[in-house]
Amino acid sequence: MTAQDFREVVLSASVDDLVYLDPPYQGTFKKRDSRYYGGVEHRELVDVLEWMNDRDISYIVSYDGWTGNRQHGVLSPDSLALRHIKINAGRPTQSTTLGNCELTADSLYLSQALVKKLERRVVPLLI
Repeated sequence: MTAQDFREVVLSASVDDLVYLDPPYQGTFKKRDSRYYGGVEHRELVDVLEWMNDRDISYIVSYDGWTGNRQHGVLSPDSLALRHIKINAGRPTQSTTLGNCELTADSLYLSQALVKKLERRVVPLLI
C-alpha cells in the first residue's frame, strides 16, 4: 500500500494489481473545505482511467455521491464503461447535528478489467 500522487502509482501498476482511487469528489477541493489538501482535475482523472483501461488494469474509484436529491460530482463518461455501485451511507454526522434527515449515498466504480476478473472467479456455494 502507498499514499502518493495517483499518477505515479498508476504508472507502476500492472494487470496483476488492483488500484483503489479515492480522490476528493468533483468540485469539493475548490471550495473552502479544509478536509482536502488538494484535488484532481476531472479531465485528468478521466484521462488516467482511460489509460488504465487501455492496459487492462483493474481499479476501483470512489468519486461521487448524493445527499438527498443533490448529486456531488459526476465521474463516468460512457466511454469508460465502468460498473457503477451506489452505496447507502446513511445520515452524515454533520447533517444530523444540524437537524437534517437527509440520507447520503456514495458511488464506487469498477473497471471492466476488474469486473471480468470477478466474473471468472464466481465459485458455487458449498452446502
